[in-house]
Amino acid sequence: MTTCHLQVHAFQTAATPRLAAHAAQAIRTAWARYVSHRQRWRELRELRAMDDMSLKDIGITRLDIRAAIRSGVDLDSARH
Repeated sequence: MTTCHLQVHAFQTAATPRLAAHAAQAIRTAWARYVSHRQRWRELRELRAMDDMSLKDIGITRLDIRAAIRSGVDLDSARH
């Protein structure tokens, strides 16, 4: 093998773990976003299913539902 081939092989060997780490991080990030989106969707459905009096009890109106989800209203503590 020539010196050039050895250098290319050394670069590829060193780059492979970095590439795998970046790919793993991208997958973790995508999964976290997916889980977060599903949680917001569940909360949105739950709030939409509540009657107006129940919404008033936790301090929001039907018009505030999306904003409440975006701002992170904790439904568990709001209900208790």
